[in-house]
Amino acid sequence: MNSLRMFLISASVLSFFACKEPNNTEVVAELSSSIPNSSEFLASSSVLSAMVMSSSAPALSSSSMGPTVAIPGFMTDARDGHEYATVQINGVNWMAENLRYMPDTTSSRVSFSGGYVDCDSAWCDTLGAFYSISTLDEACPAGWKVPTLEDWNALARAHSSDSLLAGLGMRSTSFGSGLNTYGFNVKGTSFYSTSEMSYHLLVSGIGSYSEFWTTNSTVIGYTWMDIVSIDSTSGYSSWQTNFADDYSIRCIQAGPTP
Repeated sequence: MNSLRMFLISASVLSFFACKEPNNTEVVAELSSSIPNSSEFLASSSVLSAMVMSSSAPALSSSSMGPTVAIPGFMTDARDGHEYATVQINGVNWMAENLRYMPDTTSSRVSFSGGYVDCDSAWCDTLGAFYSISTLDEACPAGWKVPTLEDWNALARAHSSDSLLAGLGMRSTSFGSGLNTYGFNVKGTSFYSTSEMSYHLLVSGIGSYSEFWTTNSTVIGYTWMDIVSIDSTSGYSSWQTNFADDYSIRCIQAGPTP
């Protein structure tokens, strides 16, 4: 299953940004995933089935965009008292670390909101927890929510219009030679396989990629959910899953930023 997953991510890491240049003066960037017929369906008989979004559209120079403004901060989850680093990027507040809330800490896998949360005490404080799809409505603290794919794409564009450079800028300096340009600080967490009941982490405790839930869905026979992936070498991409496994969450502040 790992080899198929890496194939899917490698396929989807082709540039996600398309551009047009009217009158040679104005350059407008948009995601190639919005272009019709840019989806290729791939399926496996194993638990992982995904739709990979890809495009060969050229990357757009970041010089066409305004400067990115990043402001670090923190917030406290009133449910357990845990303080999270945050970063406001172009007026939008993001958690700068993965959500780690567990309603019960007596086990590394506990029931929550009709699903499960997985968080091994050996690395939970550093890498955060993994959440099943049914927890998304209640996972984030009050006033925060799970981001949409559009939220993630805007964040990626704030780092770079090139998907490879966007991933590089979003990654921690300890994760695949990342730059952590604006303090978003993505670390390699991989995911939790519900079929194998195990964490896909390297021996060192760090995965070679990170995958995050979004709230976007597509119905093709049945529902598929968009997943954002940030790889240690390939950059930023997105793909779709039948939500059998558990993934990380980065919460975004709901409503206008004060």
